[in-house]
Amino acid sequence: MRKGERTRRAIVERSAPVFNTKGYFGTSMSELVLETGLEKGSIYNHFGSKEQLASAAFDFSAELVLGRLEEALDGEGRVLERLIRAVEVHRTLAEDRPIQGGCPSSIRP
Repeated sequence: MRKGERTRRAIVERSAPVFNTKGYFGTSMSELVLETGLEKGSIYNHFGSKEQLASAAFDFSAELVLGRLEEALDGEGRVLERLIRAVEVHRTLAEDRPIQGGCPSSIRP
């Protein structure tokens, strides 16, 4: 992974919990600057807008949630067993969140 890709990934990983906790409209660029440790211009160099960053943060958060579900459903099993595992994943998400904050859907503008 090249340096620019690593920086972009770090911005997303550090911004996602902020968006996920405060939502799109409740998150300011100043907060994102503080959280990432980067200048505003650096963030805009990797993302053309706050909306683009929020979209990437949503995708990242959703991937974490979906990863847990895919892991639980991986392998053989009867339909009922797989359904129970899926419900268990959703139940544990409230207690063991893959990312700080609430549902990743609050990120989207």
